[in-house]
Amino acid sequence: MIEFRRNIVAGTAVLVVAAVSGCAPGTGDRAQPATTATGTSMVTSPTAVPGTLVYLDVAAGRPITMTTVTDGAARRTTFGTATRSDEHVLVPSPDATRLAAVESPDPDSVAPGDLVVISAGGARHTVATKVMWGGGSAPVWMPDGQHVIAAVGGQWRVIDVANGAATPYPAGPRPGADGGYLTWSTNGHWRAIGGSTDVTVTAADGTGEVKRSVASLPECREAAGCPTSVQAVSDDGRYVALGHMNSDPSRVTEAHLVLDMRTGGLVNLPPTAPGGSVDRVFFRPDGGMVVRTVTNDGRYTFVLLRADGSTLATLPDTTQQHPSGRNLVTYRP
Repeated sequence: MIEFRRNIVAGTAVLVVAAVSGCAPGTGDRAQPATTATGTSMVTSPTAVPGTLVYLDVAAGRPITMTTVTDGAARRTTFGTATRSDEHVLVPSPDATRLAAVESPDPDSVAPGDLVVISAGGARHTVATKVMWGGGSAPVWMPDGQHVIAAVGGQWRVIDVANGAATPYPAGPRPGADGGYLTWSTNGHWRAIGGSTDVTVTAADGTGEVKRSVASLPECREAAGCPTSVQAVSDDGRYVALGHMNSDPSRVTEAHLVLDMRTGGLVNLPPTAPGGSVDRVFFRPDGGMVVRTVTNDGRYTFVLLRADGSTLATLPDTTQQHPSGRNLVTYRP
């Protein structure tokens, strides 16, 4: 990501390979670009988004439907009937085979509830009780797909979804007591946490902490608040995709900004049609991005970016088009 990021800070080289421990994000040596097609790089212009896009269609009293689109091939799986709580908290596992939810006895008042894991077909397995939720406070899957981070009785815990065993939250900064957005890089090496006016990235073991303020952004002076809802972090820990400030009771899933954690500047994203906007940003292991834009009349388009910021392909999102109950919630390269 060299020339692209030089739009932010002229002459700044981008280093995209970093060790898991003891290094600040983006301080390793840059890997050489691939010259032949690999499973993780986009060399030729694709006809579909490479990797897996995960969409959810959730409405109380109706079947929960997950649509996964892998390299353009769609597959639909149902997870039983949705509850009112499911409309607010429903998080796919990294392999998109299970869902984490919080069953609240009173969703209208955002009352704590049971953390449940839902399997295909609808079977629900309770793994914790007294779990907080609402806005930024929601279950977060660990990269291994076997553990979930959740606020239990006001304390953040790592919960084994097989047996419910709880262990302390990993070392390093954590979401605030009243909730905060947390996300992991796809490779599991980095985590990003959103505060009220800042964003923090650390290695998986809590080292290499980098914190950046976003208080100077114009959005922070608006009613919506600072855009600190972290949605994705790059595999080198340097870039974080940010969405609007959290909004109770539902969790924010959009992202419209990319913050460079090394410079503190914003990365230029593709231009949109008049009245349109960027609403999703995902990072690829080859240094590129998957960016989705939406027009003011609800037409969605993917823009695939190379590591240098140039456009590789522009593709329509035929899975989520207006009007539709489907919502793009995550992406796996």
